Amino acid sequence: DIYHSGQVLRLFDENGFTVAVADITPAYTNSQSGNGTFSHRTRRVERFWRTFAYDRLDDVVVVFDQVTATKASFRKRWLLHSVEEPQIVAGGFSVRVAPQDRPGRAGGVLEAKVLLPKAASITSIGGRGLEFFVDDKNYDENGTLAEVIRKRGVTGPEPGAWRVEVSPPSDARDDVFLVVLLPGAASALPPHRVRLLESNGRVGCEVAGPRRTTQWWFTPGKNGAEIKVVAGEPAQSFQVTAPPLPGR
Repeated sequence: DIYHSGQVLRLFDENGFTVAVADITPAYTNSQSGNGTFSHRTRRVERFWRTFAYDRLDDVVVVFDQVTATKASFRKRWLLHSVEEPQIVAGGFSVRVAPQDRPGRAGGVLEAKVLLPKAASITSIGGRGLEFFVDDKNYDENGTLAEVIRKRGVTGPEPGAWRVEVSPPSDARDDVFLVVLLPGAASALPPHRVRLLESNGRVGCEVAGPRRTTQWWFTPGKNGAEIKVVAGEPAQSFQVTAPPLPGR
């Protein structure tokens, strides 16, 4: 039970869309949570649902998370780890990877649009002495980890040295996170236009890409998404939902 970290409840692959609907509550809470040992941890999370989607036609990643904490005071942090230092910009962040003189290393850029929570706090942590910094300690094996990695050369592991943290502006038991990730070549920023959607208790985003414009709708309290193609090809709509597991 300790090592069971989640379950994909629905996997959808059609019309260039790949969507995974998952319950990843067990990654944070299991039957042993609250028993006091480190592996069992505190009972912190009552529900964590994630919809992770990829639009292959326009190279867009949409991540929608619904999190219910055991207590409102357990502040949530949405993380993305990176090798290079992230740059925090209005409404999101970006990460660049420099080109290298070897195959498959032409460099690139990842732009992130943080749509929810509104007025989110977006910060970066990392760099020398803070590469693996958690709870006031840098877990770098007493300074030896960097040297071990260096000796393995350019074909060895690429250690992450940074992370972005996205947090809601105030404490609450229930929070939702909506982040759109736009990967691209190092020579140019992704041309997409992204905006937040809200209507009748639903939230979502519209992404106008080079090949089509899509709308992604999510209903808080339900796990899944409605995808609409509104421009670029004949209008289509897809429902990708999954029932909650017992006890969720």
